[in-house]
Amino acid sequence: MGCRVVRQKGQMLRIVRRPDGSVSVDATGSAPGRGAYVCGAACARLARGRFARALRAPGVDYAEIVAAVEAAVGDGT
Repeated sequence: MGCRVVRQKGQMLRIVRRPDGSVSVDATGSAPGRGAYVCGAACARLARGRFARALRAPGVDYAEIVAAVEAAVGDGT
């Protein structure tokens, strides 16, 4: 979403908006809900405003998503 580099699905990290409306990192890649993919924390930072549209969640907290991605993979790319 952020860097727009084409990669294999397994090389990216899925961000999911669950049916209850919560947004989190999907470590398994198979959680139910609307998903968006980033390749790392730097990519998540570049995606900024795209999360709301991709996840169909206008009130999504961008900073919370970036923090969750950084916690999952570190703060590098």
